[in-house]
Amino acid sequence: MKTTLQRLPWIVASALALAIGLYALRFVQADASLLPPGLRANFQAHPIAFTAHTTAGALALLAAPLQLLSGLRSRRPRVHRWTGRLYFAACLIGGVAGLRIAFGTAYGPVAVAGFSGLALAWLATTTAGFMAAREGDYERHRAWMLRSVALTFAAVTIRLQLAGIVAFRLDFATGYAAASWLCWLPNLVLAEWWIRKRAAPRTAVPAAQPETTRPPAE
Repeated sequence: MKTTLQRLPWIVASALALAIGLYALRFVQADASLLPPGLRANFQAHPIAFTAHTTAGALALLAAPLQLLSGLRSRRPRVHRWTGRLYFAACLIGGVAGLRIAFGTAYGPVAVAGFSGLALAWLATTTAGFMAAREGDYERHRAWMLRSVALTFAAVTIRLQLAGIVAFRLDFATGYAAASWLCWLPNLVLAEWWIRKRAAPRTAVPAAQPETTRPPAE
């Protein structure tokens, strides 16, 4: 049984995902006035892709915490499967649309490369996780989906990073280009570390051997 302290990272991540996911759903309105000036031109050039990316990404972000609940997987497997299908579809739509708008960013080739890498990695990890489940390899499925969720969480980390850029009055264009990489690479590294940590064999502590009583020497 996990304690509240052990669940704290999941609770904090889920609260952030819920807040950002609900916030991002406002872009369903496809209203350019909701966007900062730097993103407005990208939206106006690719309104369908932009709206699809933000909406599907928000749905993936809302579904992601449910996919990590081991209790839901064991006690409500049908709910887990259906939320998983919603997550998979949202990631596919969000990833394809994200790849399209990555090339429309106004913040230079570094940002284009960063967001394109994120979109491709998001599509690859999510597809690999889905295929592993179809093949019945649930250990591999969980590992790939953890990587996918880490990339989905980039929607949270980039907003935290951009808030820091504004708060510390840093150059926004430079910071945005850096965030195009920093919003997802550390997430992926952390997920990989956790996967390998869980997979590492645990060394059992040898049981103490009872002392044998030697007969007294004659």
